[in-house]
Amino acid sequence: MNNSNLSSQQYFRILDSLPEHVFIFSEQGEYLSVFGGQENKVGSDCKEYIGRTLFDVMPADMASQFHQFITKTLDSNQSQTVKYHFNSQHLQDLPFGSEQHQDLWIEGIIKPFVMDDGKRVVIWTARNVTDKHYMEIKLKELSETDALTGDLKSSCFYGATVLIA
Repeated sequence: MNNSNLSSQQYFRILDSLPEHVFIFSEQGEYLSVFGGQENKVGSDCKEYIGRTLFDVMPADMASQFHQFITKTLDSNQSQTVKYHFNSQHLQDLPFGSEQHQDLWIEGIIKPFVMDDGKRVVIWTARNVTDKHYMEIKLKELSETDALTGDLKSSCFYGATVLIA
């Protein structure tokens, strides 16, 4: 397929069909564009956030942490992967009609990018890894617990510091 055969409208339809959310953030943490997210189970396509900043839609401490991710990505000019947690208290302004019934664990891949006008932005792909996160916790518990007695396996104590009062 020749790229010149695709219209800009077709490109946008392709981007919006992506299973994960793709956010374009400015250096200041403004949502410049949002694509995809149909399979992220967050209850919204998040397009309502375009033109708003991280500080507009989440608590200041979380917004600061996300802004640090953006700054680190741009300063290092290297992609980074982060894992973070969302629940309904983390989003100050959920888009109208969206409901979040459980905690969400998200893996973000943040990539630096320079726009045609020279403006530095990041492309942030957000994948819902909630099921994977809870499966990892369960597997860790199973690997550390004796199936017959329910006690912690002795291997859990190797390297642990024991304090005697």
